Amino acid sequence: MLTNPYVTAVIVPIVLIFCSAFTKKLVRGSAWRWSDFYLGVELSLTAMASGLLHLLDLSRPALASSTLMPPLQIIKTSVFIVICFVFLFAVMSLHQDWEQRHANQVIQISILGFLSNLIGVCLMAFFIIFIKGV
Repeated sequence: MLTNPYVTAVIVPIVLIFCSAFTKKLVRGSAWRWSDFYLGVELSLTAMASGLLHLLDLSRPALASSTLMPPLQIIKTSVFIVICFVFLFAVMSLHQDWEQRHANQVIQISILGFLSNLIGVCLMAFFIIFIKGV
């Protein structure tokens, strides 16, 4: 199972990112809360940081010598970073609108626990599969 490139490239990083729910609980030092599993912001930031690091990796050979950077890869990565930026603000807006609302907890859990996490997971998976390449 670990020899499958999709498992190692997608599932393992996502499992490690969801371990941040444990860190939220441990740092806070209290019982579990649903907000421990609202990881959309962290996932979106991770995807954007991965794109920025990939862009820097693409530029490293060009800085070491006079070779040109691959333009298609630079364009794809740059567009991905812009998309991540837009979705990061969308996820942050969802959190701002729904994090403090306690009137309907089912909708809050659906939006923050499912939708915002799904956006972040999709950004990470898109980066791993299409930008970095598996």
